Amino acid sequence: MGLTALRTKILASLGVSVSALGYAGCHQTLIGGNCNPPAPHDETPIPGCTVHLTGFEHAVVSCISVSAMATTCPTPAEAQNSVQFGTLKCADGGPMPTSGSASTSSATSAGSTSGAGGASSSASSSGSGFGTGAQCCYIAIDNSFGCTGRPFTVDGASRVALVVSREGWTGKSRNVSLGEAPPRHAGLAEAWARDAVAEHASIASFARFVQELLAFGAPADLVRRATRAMADEIAHAEDCFALATRFGGAAVGPGSLATHDAPPATDLASAVRATIIEGCIGETISAICAEHALTSTTDVEVRRVLEKIVRDESRHAELAFRFVAWAIDRGGESIRSVAQEELARARRASQTNAEPETAQEKDADLFRACGRISATDRRRTAEKAWSEVLLPCAEALFARNGRTNAAARAVTWM
Repeated sequence: MGLTALRTKILASLGVSVSALGYAGCHQTLIGGNCNPPAPHDETPIPGCTVHLTGFEHAVVSCISVSAMATTCPTPAEAQNSVQFGTLKCADGGPMPTSGSASTSSATSAGSTSGAGGASSSASSSGSGFGTGAQCCYIAIDNSFGCTGRPFTVDGASRVALVVSREGWTGKSRNVSLGEAPPRHAGLAEAWARDAVAEHASIASFARFVQELLAFGAPADLVRRATRAMADEIAHAEDCFALATRFGGAAVGPGSLATHDAPPATDLASAVRATIIEGCIGETISAICAEHALTSTTDVEVRRVLEKIVRDESRHAELAFRFVAWAIDRGGESIRSVAQEELARARRASQTNAEPETAQEKDADLFRACGRISATDRRRTAEKAWSEVLLPCAEALFARNGRTNAAARAVTWM
């Protein structure tokens, strides 16, 4: 679809033409405020240390193989080059694990999460644990916002299920054939499993959004679009789990996703804040990121998956802007100010979260051919999404129907 086409589509949904906007490729001026750390979360996949996350980070449990002769795990600094994604944060290695069956590394998200580099001593198929055996596991922080659909945020932080060995999330994929056997690659399997649980979490995000739309008396068109988007995310999760299975050689799927503490918003302002982060920003960057990945993808089945993601996430981004516009029309200037403040906060966070380069760069050509892009490309793509789509569309959103005011113009252009 491209940046210009997506921008035009969102603007059209807001009733604004590109010529009327007069956008000239500008950037937002930073304004005041802070992103406070979210509240602690009780689940602790690896006991030992606490990591506080912002709303643009999630914790990834990354495991590495170790020698049977070793008595301790490497420190996070020593193990950093052996993991595919994220920055290892915990302070020290733990005792060597006893032998056992290994499973795919998995991810959780919370306001804070506890963990130390160390051995896993138990496995769980319910989503509460991770791999065991001759490996050492660490909590890694991933702050690459985007490429994986609408995040499921709880207390300001994205949350996903663990990746577990299971059937049930690969057989229905219409785009991936598990009969073909490409070269096995643990890094590619991990990468697509990581995307898969994020897409799986998007189902919960849209399920909550649909409940909010019904509670606020939203029009049928918004409810219909949101329900369709939830079905899209199920297909995305199935496709990504199928790719993870294809590259890893063993069926994987999601464990349980904690939703007990993530009720629908009961006030319009809270729903708008969540939609700005999860929908307007998350879906826009996801669509553009997937389209960028397509430019270098040669794997036919990966291309089919990415093409569907681009189409669907573009629609989801448009839906998010439509909802915020409807909410502003209903709630007036107070809701407009809430939306503007949340977007400005998110923009500040996007400019301070620097994602490090990781081991993916070692196999850069293979990863690109199989639909993966580097941390550098993710940052550049996200920045283009901000400057060429999100910010001009936000300007149109806040100035709709000629009702520009000082609060709306706090997102200024230079």
